[in-house]
Amino acid sequence: MKKQQQEYYEIAWYSISELFLDTELKGLELKFIAKQLLQTPFTESELNEILIYDVAPVCYGNLLATAGVWEGFDKEWLFSEIQNNKSKNQKIFRLKCKLIKCFYGSALQSQWTIVLEKLRNLRSDCSIP
Repeated sequence: MKKQQQEYYEIAWYSISELFLDTELKGLELKFIAKQLLQTPFTESELNEILIYDVAPVCYGNLLATAGVWEGFDKEWLFSEIQNNKSKNQKIFRLKCKLIKCFYGSALQSQWTIVLEKLRNLRSDCSIP
């Protein structure tokens, strides 16, 4: 992976990981996530893939913990865990990711929808001359 592409992924990974913190995110926090994602070239479809197959398998357990991480995940740990998952058997891993979504899907869906809506608005604002 090229350095620039890796940087884009790291921005997306860390930004999306904030959805898995043990805090309730509101409008400003969700807009901040959208602004971070605006720095990347990823489409909504690609961002959905990053959420489901990269970030969620590493972070979803935090939503289930009684005293989870609430300030932010350690970047080195997060990036390392995501990279480790990429080396696994992808057919089995992707099936596991779809099963994991049963545990976090409803908890995140409304916030993720808001982030994507804010991202669309930011992108349309940037395209206006």
